[in-house]
Amino acid sequence: MKKTIITSVLIILLLAVLVFIYWYQRGDALLVQPPSDFKQSEDIVDNQPNNDFSSQIKQTIKNFMNDQSLNLTYVNTSKSPSNFSIGKVTVIGEGAWRMDTPDEWQRPVYIFDQQEYIDDLCEVYQYEIDARNGNIVEVHVVYPQDTQQLTTTERQEKCQSYGSLYTPLKTEEEIKSIAMDYLSRNVDNFEAIQDDFTYTPSTKDAVNMAAAHEWIWQDTSYQLPEGLTGDVYNYPTIRIIFSSGGKLIAYFNTVGLFED
Repeated sequence: MKKTIITSVLIILLLAVLVFIYWYQRGDALLVQPPSDFKQSEDIVDNQPNNDFSSQIKQTIKNFMNDQSLNLTYVNTSKSPSNFSIGKVTVIGEGAWRMDTPDEWQRPVYIFDQQEYIDDLCEVYQYEIDARNGNIVEVHVVYPQDTQQLTTTERQEKCQSYGSLYTPLKTEEEIKSIAMDYLSRNVDNFEAIQDDFTYTPSTKDAVNMAAAHEWIWQDTSYQLPEGLTGDVYNYPTIRIIFSSGGKLIAYFNTVGLFED
């Protein structure tokens, strides 16, 4: 039993290192993954969706995940998405800067947590939803509040039956098919732009090993108004990342955020 636990922990540590290397290499476009109890007083808005809108949001998430049985809980409301802001940048010191967002570029999001664990680390999906229209802006993986104090071993014992996000391994074609299915459920003009997505694996040879698989699309013809800068991207962007096990790691869609 001890050997099994030690082996499982070593595998998880190896996967964590691989994913860390991937995100480090892609640091120019890092998708922030805040914990589900993320609090930053100046970024939190008091209002929350009414019951009807909340139900609509939950249905949108269920449709995107292709799972009508999901249990979803409202967490809080943020003045801006984790990885999107538009504003005027002011340098305030060596290596320091401030971005001031005009009122017309405020994009508050409702944050929902999925209640079902998704892997043997007791992680869950967290969803950021455009508060103006209920569109999904971002999906990322977080530790829910009820497991944040657990050690890796304790998580393994609690959630080992859920398995790893990265195994069993799927082929690149299988993973691509799953990723494209997800995109087709949440991108209105997917058929028109599907051939324009750029594929990037987290490692040079991503076959038969734990890795991450990314597809990204950007409308580089878009121009922000003069004097404004985007963080993390200046263009409408759709980005989706899957594990070698064919499981969603992250989803990011700012197309609607560039619209009034």
